Amino acid sequence: MVLKKSSLVGQKDFQITCPKCTKTYEITPAKIEQSDHLFKIFGMKGLYIYQCTCGTRINVQLDFRRKNRHDSEIGCFYTTLTEKNAAQQLGIADQLYGTSINSVIKDISADGIGFMTHGDHDIKPDDKLLVKFIIQRGKRVRMIKRRVIVRTVSGQHIGAEFFSEDKKDPEIGFYLMQT
Repeated sequence: MVLKKSSLVGQKDFQITCPKCTKTYEITPAKIEQSDHLFKIFGMKGLYIYQCTCGTRINVQLDFRRKNRHDSEIGCFYTTLTEKNAAQQLGIADQLYGTSINSVIKDISADGIGFMTHGDHDIKPDDKLLVKFIIQRGKRVRMIKRRVIVRTVSGQHIGAEFFSEDKKDPEIGFYLMQT
């Protein structure tokens, strides 16, 4: 059983090639639900089983995000924001509310991050967090502070989207252009 990962960002169609018979199957993302060969795994976001006509089955992970995420290993700290302080300006929200917990950003895009916590947490979808991390562009080192809304929680992996007003800062975009 092979797990293939495919990002559908900017693609109209994509192909899956069977490792056993080498038959290629073309899939249109908008028509995945009508596919005779691709079946969604219930309760597993983005995971599908591709069944070839030869009988081979392949686990496939499909990424439907609007923007590519880049793999990373960036240390970060997050803190929970309350409704009151999440609405405040980022400079004010920079003050620590609650406990900062060490974590690692595993993937990053202009719209959000995926990070792993280093321990137990009580984070749920729709929670608001302040995330702080350091990025480096050439010789320039920059502390980034972003407010995020948690979109997915899978064990210790957290998927979060930046607040819309925090997406406008070009610093992360410049960082992604060099990776």
